[in-house]
Amino acid sequence: MMKWKRIIALLLSALLCVSLLGACSQPEQETEEEPLATLHNDGREVVLVLGVLQPDDRRTAVLTEIAEKYQADFPNTNIEIRAFSGESELENALKAGEVDIGEINSGHQVALVQEGALADIYPYMTVWKESATLTQAARTAVGSMGLLHTYLIPNDFVQELLYYRLDWFEEYNADKEIRDYVNCRTWNEISGGVNAYGDPVTGAIDRLGDRGLLAFAGRDRLGFYFDAIVWSSLNQSRLADPGAAYYSLAAEGKSIFSTEKASAGADQFLHVMTMALEGTTDWTTDQAIQAFQEGKAGLLLAPRAISETLRETMPEGSWAMGAFPRGLSGTASFSPEYFVGWGVSSKAKEEEIAVHFLTFLSNADNNTHYAKECGTLPIHLEASALEESLTEGNLATEIEMAGRGDWYRYAVPPAMYQAYEGFREQQEEKLRRFIAGELSKEDLLNWLDEYWNTAYEKEGKLW
Repeated sequence: MMKWKRIIALLLSALLCVSLLGACSQPEQETEEEPLATLHNDGREVVLVLGVLQPDDRRTAVLTEIAEKYQADFPNTNIEIRAFSGESELENALKAGEVDIGEINSGHQVALVQEGALADIYPYMTVWKESATLTQAARTAVGSMGLLHTYLIPNDFVQELLYYRLDWFEEYNADKEIRDYVNCRTWNEISGGVNAYGDPVTGAIDRLGDRGLLAFAGRDRLGFYFDAIVWSSLNQSRLADPGAAYYSLAAEGKSIFSTEKASAGADQFLHVMTMALEGTTDWTTDQAIQAFQEGKAGLLLAPRAISETLRETMPEGSWAMGAFPRGLSGTASFSPEYFVGWGVSSKAKEEEIAVHFLTFLSNADNNTHYAKECGTLPIHLEASALEESLTEGNLATEIEMAGRGDWYRYAVPPAMYQAYEGFREQQEEKLRRFIAGELSKEDLLNWLDEYWNTAYEKEGKLW
């Protein structure tokens, strides 16, 4: 009897481990018994300088309003909002300790971290309760230098979405059964291919002809699309870290590029590129938008901001905005084009109080209010419940994507490696040769695999 009780107890313990998403199998990631840091404002006299990039009157007013709310609770903390006309000016002030919290473009994050200009605020994130409600995009931005590091808390994202000719799709679907509708939710539905079960999928171009062609800004962006399609062919749980997404969880220090899933993703990338509108692999965003406006393409990959241009130049009801396409895994995993976030100076005199205010600025209530007034993408999952108007207009698609974290995931390349410097240029050149048939898939993947395995051997684990 005691033996059966022990067996039952062990089974219950195993089930508990499963319910905790594998926590029992990863003891190194278990919660610390004691918090890594405290996150308080003890009420002493403090002046915090918030450096803001090129703010307009509305954004300044919103930030002032949030600062005044904080100062009402902590009257001994004086928050000064200081405007900067350029990124280099603000970054120099951040490095000098003249700014405690600065607004930073993600493209500058790595250099600032390597120069020691930004504080790693990850310990404070472990005790910030509202970090649990961050969206997938925000979580990836927070961990973009590795899951155990945080240098920025985002306040907006620029990411690609899929625009499509709604009138053309509706015209085609009008006399069809639902199962025969033309859609553009996945790469297969756009370019055609084979699904995860081996069944053929007819793409938009095969159904709509030239009306189903895809346009995008391919100049210097082929690496972005290759990464996205390859990552979307793997389950994201197979990545070692979303902030170093060229590395595999399966083997320490080994890249994802030797896997069968990556090979399938490379095949799909090539198919998408060859089925896209001729010339688009060399185009700028403006050229791709023009092709869509002129009816040369029925599909367009571009950021949220271009929707205003389309409203002004195209008939109402002729186009619609959709989510970034999903891949062979059934999910989409891709990088934002860039994000903007708040970073704390490594020379901040009152680091804990600076982070305490930053988490107040970034909490669900304040960030949602900021998003509504400034037209930015909120970073908390409950934003749409706090402000229903966000589910309409320009942000509607991205809000919907945020609510489907099972479908829309984010990853970024390991930009913290020295090997990343100059990598994109080499990758672009090889991808162009791959598309042109001058480089085999095997040679491309072998080069990527060796490149990042060597980077790990030389530089170690940096995430």
